[in-house]
Amino acid sequence: MHNLSVLKKLLLTFAVLLIALGSIGYFYYNRWKKDVQQVAAIPYILESSALVCDLESVGKQWANFREGAIGQDLSMLPFFTNVQPSLTFLVQAGVDKNLLDELSLIISIHGLSEEEIGYVFYLDIRKPTTNSLLAFLENQRKNNKYKFETRNYAGYSITSVRQPSAKGTKTLYMLKQGNYIMLSFSELLIEDIIRGLSYKERSAFLSMKKTSYKQGSLYINFPKIPSLLRVFLKQEYGCKLGTQLVGALPAAQLELKLSNHYLLLNGVTKNSLTSSNKSYWIDGLAKDNPNSFRLASYIPSSCAVVQYYTFKDAEMFANAMCSYRNKQRNDQATTFKENRSIKNSLNSLLKSDFGRCTLGPDLTDQLLFIHINNVERATDILEEVKLIAVPGEQQISKWSTIYPVNNQVFKNWLPSIIFPDFEPQLLTILDNYIILANSFSALKQLQKAHEQGNTWGTENSRQQRFLSSTLESANFSMFINLEYAWPLVTQRLKPAWKAVFDKHLGNFRKFGYASLQFVNTPQVDQQVHSMNILLAHVANKEEVSPSLQADKTPTLPFFQTEAPISSRLFFVETHKKDDPHVLVQDALDQLYFLDNVGKLVWKKKLEGPILTDILLIDLYKNNKWQYACATSDSLHIIDYTGQEVSHYPKKSPQSGKDVKINIIDYSGDKNYRFLMTDSRGNIYLRDAQYRPLPGWNPKSLHAPFAITPFHIRVYKDYFISLQTNGMLSALNRRGQLYPGFPIKIQENVYNPLIIQRGNHPSTTRLIILTEEGKLYTYNLLGALQNKIQIPKTDYTARFILCPEVGSGNSYAIVRQDLDQVAVLDEQGNLLFEKKQEGEQTLNYQYYVFGSYQFYAITDPVKKKTYLYDVAGKAIHHLPLDNSGQEIKLFFTETTRQLLVYTSLNKSILKYELTVEERLETTKIEDPDLSAA
Repeated sequence: MHNLSVLKKLLLTFAVLLIALGSIGYFYYNRWKKDVQQVAAIPYILESSALVCDLESVGKQWANFREGAIGQDLSMLPFFTNVQPSLTFLVQAGVDKNLLDELSLIISIHGLSEEEIGYVFYLDIRKPTTNSLLAFLENQRKNNKYKFETRNYAGYSITSVRQPSAKGTKTLYMLKQGNYIMLSFSELLIEDIIRGLSYKERSAFLSMKKTSYKQGSLYINFPKIPSLLRVFLKQEYGCKLGTQLVGALPAAQLELKLSNHYLLLNGVTKNSLTSSNKSYWIDGLAKDNPNSFRLASYIPSSCAVVQYYTFKDAEMFANAMCSYRNKQRNDQATTFKENRSIKNSLNSLLKSDFGRCTLGPDLTDQLLFIHINNVERATDILEEVKLIAVPGEQQISKWSTIYPVNNQVFKNWLPSIIFPDFEPQLLTILDNYIILANSFSALKQLQKAHEQGNTWGTENSRQQRFLSSTLESANFSMFINLEYAWPLVTQRLKPAWKAVFDKHLGNFRKFGYASLQFVNTPQVDQQVHSMNILLAHVANKEEVSPSLQADKTPTLPFFQTEAPISSRLFFVETHKKDDPHVLVQDALDQLYFLDNVGKLVWKKKLEGPILTDILLIDLYKNNKWQYACATSDSLHIIDYTGQEVSHYPKKSPQSGKDVKINIIDYSGDKNYRFLMTDSRGNIYLRDAQYRPLPGWNPKSLHAPFAITPFHIRVYKDYFISLQTNGMLSALNRRGQLYPGFPIKIQENVYNPLIIQRGNHPSTTRLIILTEEGKLYTYNLLGALQNKIQIPKTDYTARFILCPEVGSGNSYAIVRQDLDQVAVLDEQGNLLFEKKQEGEQTLNYQYYVFGSYQFYAITDPVKKKTYLYDVAGKAIHHLPLDNSGQEIKLFFTETTRQLLVYTSLNKSILKYELTVEERLETTKIEDPDLSAA
């Protein structure tokens, strides 16, 4: 499944699957509850089914589909043109439109021959919509508009329906069994159902799971997909692609969702009932937790396809993939006899991921990126095993050294098992990656892309925007730039289908990117993978309003840094009692201290970027503030003049990028303690002289922190920590757990923790929100006081907790989905919703000023911040420029003047906005997040 020809077949699969789905005529689904329930298998579905679609509210979903950008492009295709006239005809003929809107339908799709696709429609007679259609047909029969004939077949009655007066129309065949009416234009398929009923044999078709309150799902039966592909593809391509798909995985059940510019299919793979001994490609994927995609900043923009694997145990992954390949009949005669010593040496370099990049437009130049864990020893190891020798004659000026590659040695390495057709010619090392290329041209494209900053990781590029909508972590990912893939598809279609494709090529090319991802999700009794397919539709430039393009938001000049700003803006108090000053750092690690009007007080270079908040401390107890912060290596305390406090900076207890700090003042007497954490779940507590304290050197909690641990005094001293594995702890000053703790929440947690202080530990509330929307409230005695599930309108939705900026006592809740952001109050009640495109991480902030509440939503990809009031009304008619960092608001309620500080590139921007008084009855139309 991993050679070049297979790569081209996989590209083709995306397009063919799209066409096959298109022939059904319905794409739009908008809700799926995650609580999947196993019910009785849907009856009478034939083993020969290649695809099965389970649809709800067909009329409504079709109407919604036609209104969206994707629907507007696809509705002109021949697969869709007959749908609307058919629905209109049924309504004009007397079928209740409301019942059509709510129609439920199951469709199985079959490849009957090289020219014909067959369908079976399943209608549940327990539903009013089905009875309405049956009543309509009976009415037509009585009026002699249709001719009904019944014949007996193997003890079952088959009814045929046709229009006697119309020439060339197909006959519809019907079979009633149990609670279902089955209809098909293929008499053969109806007879096949009866044969299955007569023999009373269990169908080998894998049982489907029904999801409660779902809108629609798609079941893919991979062994039967070749029968469907042969309808569309030339024979030589259809046979080869079909063989590869049969060996990929047995089946998958996917839920479908369509936003304005994204088609998403998400679900799980399913194991086979009849071929338990068969080896599938998916069984070879890593069984451990997935990693995020790390190659974006390396991949040239000209890349057409990326295939990317992640793993933790390289040896286990290699063994699984070898087992899969050796069971494939075509591999047995050419099994390579590996050199175990060379294999072990090379595999010892592997860290956690590797991926192949195929460059467009001809799909011949390729790059293989291998993440290594020992950069210092890499060249020595490669030379020891004779993968490389002396540098080659072809070099790129002022770039990494390039070596010729010994292909026979390379075949011992895990990446060669995964990509057996890849024949590297050259090798270089860049950062933590070994990069192999099959041509010097491929390396030149890589070097040029880096030199010009033209990669998939380039800020605000189409590729970056697409990647931000895909799964953040996966065991396998394939990303496709369809701009280069469409020509490949058309070359392999049969002439009739190629003519259709060429005629509507402009519509198809609106689909710019696609992704296929698998994530390991093991169950108790079986290995299951989540499967995710995303198809991205490219927005038309004219969709952005010309008035919005021309208008500009006025800004006041505040300050310009030497290099792009890399931190958020820290507004801090000073001993001079002036308005807050600003601390900010740039990409050169220079820290700037600005007064309240943007005048530079001092500038200081640190050894690295600031990774923590900047905290106030009066270390000398003279009522003059100093500013504490930490880099990956050091704790800094800097005074008002820009000088480090005596004996600082101090070495951090543990170096790393996930450092957190807090300053503890038990009694408010400025007898400080320094709290620091690392990425391993350790808490370190030091006294004012930076000496380790007993019980805290370190206090190991064994998992990363979701928040910076903090101290609160309610009769006693409590240290509160919340970790990403869902562990909530409360410790005393000696580092010992209080009774009732730790509390294990059965989900991972990445949101902040809200603490609402009471007069007693029993009335002090700790509030936690999981990404799945479960809101927990505990007290300091460890007792659960409340637990609610915030309504989850879609299975792709995730929840974010937004503490009130400043006090952190109150909070708002955000529910973010693929195409919508909803802002909720503390009880989970909806305040307002805004449309948005993509699943990229947005930054949310919640401000309260007296009776005024403001919600800031920042899109780091678009570099915009949107400001709303509690009713969802935009504070300004245009979003504000912002690099993606948190913003700062100041508000004067008497004048209703709002000051907004943001940063963009090297500039700190200041906006002065006026908040209007509004009547609750006023209806306001606002642009959504997707409009800018």
